Amino acid sequence: MIEPLDSDKLSTFRTHHHFENYAEFSTIEEFKDCVAWAKDKNVDFYILGNGSNTIFAKTKVRSLVLRNKLKKDLTTLGDETHVKASSSLPISVILKHCQDRNLDCFYYLASVPATLGGALAMNAGRGRIYNQTIFDFVETVTYFDGNEVITLRRDEIELSYRKTMFTGLNNSLILEATFNFPELPERQPDAAEDAAADGASPAEDGSDKKKKAVDRKSLPISQRIAYSKENQDHSAPNCGSVFKEAKMGILGRIQGTRLGSAQYSPKTINWLLSHGTSPRPMIWLIRYAKAVHLLFGRRAVLELIVVK
Repeated sequence: MIEPLDSDKLSTFRTHHHFENYAEFSTIEEFKDCVAWAKDKNVDFYILGNGSNTIFAKTKVRSLVLRNKLKKDLTTLGDETHVKASSSLPISVILKHCQDRNLDCFYYLASVPATLGGALAMNAGRGRIYNQTIFDFVETVTYFDGNEVITLRRDEIELSYRKTMFTGLNNSLILEATFNFPELPERQPDAAEDAAADGASPAEDGSDKKKKAVDRKSLPISQRIAYSKENQDHSAPNCGSVFKEAKMGILGRIQGTRLGSAQYSPKTINWLLSHGTSPRPMIWLIRYAKAVHLLFGRRAVLELIVVK
């Protein structure tokens, strides 16, 4: 059912909006009905996961916001290295599955509160210099294009930095994906960990026995969370990186700039903080950054998806 909604929970910026048209879907048929309604009313529509890369530009949002409530599912295919996951599944569930089985995964996304569908749609990954994204592990993506369900191999999917054929205001609904997560080398404990496992001191037991206790801080999810706390600014609601293409030197010049309730983080470059409920100050700071780039003959391209 499409209905109005007042909420500050649809974006991790936690800005408050009146959504004139909001609906949740749990089946393809419900999704089709919503899309048909939007086309009949000549209204844009946006498929929302957790809103971790979304900024709603106005207090009143006219676009139809569709919340993905498909069944959450994670299934192993044959051996544990091959997995099928639904688009509504939080990526944290996939990361935990892989960590528990000592499998490689996109652990660099452990600090991102995204759903799988959202992460796939934006080709989520590390910074450009690392050349690592979620699609390094993807085998297939299954989606509904408005008429039929289609499955594509990874090499058939249009990809670029922080962008795919599914990005933004798009009528393609990602349903699920299959992955291949290779096994990681067995982590070798040091003497202190071996001894701790047996209740002995390192001096008492320096043998290379099989590890019996794991230092939680050494696990990949914990390492990423620790990195995020140290290097990223979580002092106020945010959506992570603002621009996917920008001159870091220019962004450094405006770091810490504040306008009303919005501020470019003084701690983390290319990071916008929301200290209030209105989106307007953030939109103005985004425009300001773009204008400064133009003054230097450069351009800044948003990573955030803007929904009006």
